[in-house]
Amino acid sequence: MKSKVFRALSVLIILSVLFSFVSCGKTPGKAPGIGKKGVAKENIKIGMIYNYQPANDKIFDAYHRDGIEAAAKELSIDTKQIISKSIKGSDGKTPEAVMREALKEGCNVIFALSQEDQDACEKLAAEYPDVKFLCYASTKHNDKNFGSFFAKMYEAEFLAGIAAGTKSKANSVCFIAPAGKTDSEVTLSVNGFVRGIIVSNPNVKPYIYVAETDKYWFDLGTEANNAKYAITKSKCDVIAQYAGTSITPNTAAESKVFSLGFGTDMTSTAENYFMFSPVWNWNVYYKKVLGDIINGSFSTAPYLGGIKEGVVGISKLNEKACGDAVVKAVNSYIEKFKSDEGYDIFSVEIKDSFFEQKLPADKDYTYEQLVSGIDYYIFGTDEIF
Repeated sequence: MKSKVFRALSVLIILSVLFSFVSCGKTPGKAPGIGKKGVAKENIKIGMIYNYQPANDKIFDAYHRDGIEAAAKELSIDTKQIISKSIKGSDGKTPEAVMREALKEGCNVIFALSQEDQDACEKLAAEYPDVKFLCYASTKHNDKNFGSFFAKMYEAEFLAGIAAGTKSKANSVCFIAPAGKTDSEVTLSVNGFVRGIIVSNPNVKPYIYVAETDKYWFDLGTEANNAKYAITKSKCDVIAQYAGTSITPNTAAESKVFSLGFGTDMTSTAENYFMFSPVWNWNVYYKKVLGDIINGSFSTAPYLGGIKEGVVGISKLNEKACGDAVVKAVNSYIEKFKSDEGYDIFSVEIKDSFFEQKLPADKDYTYEQLVSGIDYYIFGTDEIF
């Protein structure tokens, strides 16, 4: 009799344990899914799908690595809950295959850092409805668990343009770009930079040198030569860049040319000539979206953050190189961006001094146009060949 009772109780206990797994949506060895009501922070497991392993601190992926780790710390999420994967370091695996590895390891939040990953995100989001997928610069999303994010780096580049236009006495400024017009993100930032120049000093001529560097957006073997060539051809006295190393500022300083960097503060490398860098602050975005997931307010609406939100900005102004006029001009526009009304650089109607025609305000760019539809330079911009 006792053995029958014991067996009956054992069956009930086993069934109750199995039921608890099913009702909680848990599978042994995997993170729980995330429903509309959110999830406890200790149950979040984040898959970071990088382009490259962010071992180098000068590349796009590293800015995201630093951002997600800082956000996790602020939210008291253990960094052990972050799983890092890379597409380029995966022996030829597709983005989908790399994401599936992260899913098998229990990730219930996937951040993919390339527009090239969007098709895989779309497919897997349909297959895994309880996993959140966020893809950088994606033109796709759904209304359940697949969203997109982008940052208004063109606002920070506009500030760099304000500085360049204010500082230049030669009326010639050069910008070194890692890709040509077909790269919408780079071209968007170039146009933001040029708008800043024209607003601050319409007599300054902007020149773009397309370096065609590799996917890291820097090339240690050619950057010094690129800078020397661009400076010589454009006869500029201010040079800017969309690359993460300090080689260009160093090279510019040798020619007594002022510089604007990218990604990090480079003052120590060219103290007398380096002004500041446009920078990303990805921790702001990651903290927001993870917080939304935790409290159940997650949205798949495309995220677009700028200076006002704190996702982009500039490094500390080097007043020694900037001078009072640049500091005053840049700070005045930062105040405009952060004001209640905000500031849209594309809403400004400006006169182009080289073609003697007005550059009208652009009509409300859509999110999709901003991340993939900019394939032209604005009036007054010349490429160096």
